[in-house]
Amino acid sequence: MRSFSAKKSLGQNFLTESGVAERIVEAGEVGSADIVVEIGPGKGILTEKLIALSREVIAVEKDERLVMYLSFKFREAIEDGKLKIIAGDVLEFNPEQELLQAVGYKLIANIPYYITGKILRRFFSEVANPSLAVLMLQKEVAERIVAKNGKESILSLSIKAYGKPVYIETVGRDSFSPTPKVDSAVLLIKEISKKNFENPASEEKFFTLIKTGFASKRKTILNNLKKLDCYIDNNKWLNRAILARQPARLTRVGGKLARVSGERGTGVGVGKTETMAEIENQLRALKIDPGARAEDITLQKWLNLAKGLTRPY
Repeated sequence: MRSFSAKKSLGQNFLTESGVAERIVEAGEVGSADIVVEIGPGKGILTEKLIALSREVIAVEKDERLVMYLSFKFREAIEDGKLKIIAGDVLEFNPEQELLQAVGYKLIANIPYYITGKILRRFFSEVANPSLAVLMLQKEVAERIVAKNGKESILSLSIKAYGKPVYIETVGRDSFSPTPKVDSAVLLIKEISKKNFENPASEEKFFTLIKTGFASKRKTILNNLKKLDCYIDNNKWLNRAILARQPARLTRVGGKLARVSGERGTGVGVGKTETMAEIENQLRALKIDPGARAEDITLQKWLNLAKGLTRPY
């Protein structure tokens, strides 16, 4: 196959260090019974090691050139049923369609920063979520996820809500081609589950709260929370959560077809605005300092907040 250049638009930087690939596999404790979903296989340096050790690899690749390259390079593994290559956007990948809910799987990925949060939320919130994930990320992003400086973020809380992140190692920029401008890191997320969420409603409520809480970083949690304008009502949140995950649909409006997203028309109304004093009392009851900033509030307190706010506001 002919060589080709990386696409900047896809954030492509291909791993070239075999030793790093081996340590990623070790971190994931990949064994002969495992099914592994690999996001962004690139030129296959990690794919090759996964094929050798796992039961099956499902590689999801958006770049059609790489799909052709990998299909040729690993044609024997494909014929033997050890590798399946899915061409397309990973955000449209459905683990349930691959029957992964019944057998379980591990997630290994080399993903660009700008879609890290979207991809992880996509997989972790699935009914068929992975048992663990090993990720190659920008070093700065990995440090933010483990809150190395003691400060939380939307990204760190979003991941910790589902599992335990562990910083494995720093990977120098010279381990990639083309050479990126920053160093990377290997991050393990273990014990992935949805135990913190009773249902889609509680999950949706949690993420709405943290997004609102971080809306203005310099403001206190009390000032940010007064921006919430939806009812914290389990039935309404359940409807909203379910409909938000449904694909956009076409409906007839005034004799014409119009595109309507799943979240429109859910019946979630604007709630009554509570006074600052009422919100403050609820925060104090949950042992949350109203004067604290969102980044200083722990995951457990955010979870308590999502469960504790039951009145409409």
